[in-house]
Amino acid sequence: MGATYSERFLSFSNGEQAYTVPAGKRAVIKCLTAYNGSAAASYAVLYVASLPVLFMPIPAGSGADRSGLHIVVYQNEQLSMYVATANVACCSGYLLDDIG
Repeated sequence: MGATYSERFLSFSNGEQAYTVPAGKRAVIKCLTAYNGSAAASYAVLYVASLPVLFMPIPAGSGADRSGLHIVVYQNEQLSMYVATANVACCSGYLLDDIG
């Protein structure tokens, strides 16, 4: 039986940040959260292997979250998240040993 870890894959403000799943591992994205401190509505986009898989609107002066997700990212694949405007974002889930 392989090991499972709770992991914060991305945590950043403004722009884009990426994480590459290590060899021998598999990631499962469970939750995205973001806060928009600006006076205008904004958004965040989650990418897996360079493909957009989730668009999340973020209201002005408020936060947004998507939980209950089950997005799998395989070893050596990259996940990235882009947030527009003055935002802070976090992407969390599980990192598992990929046994097969």
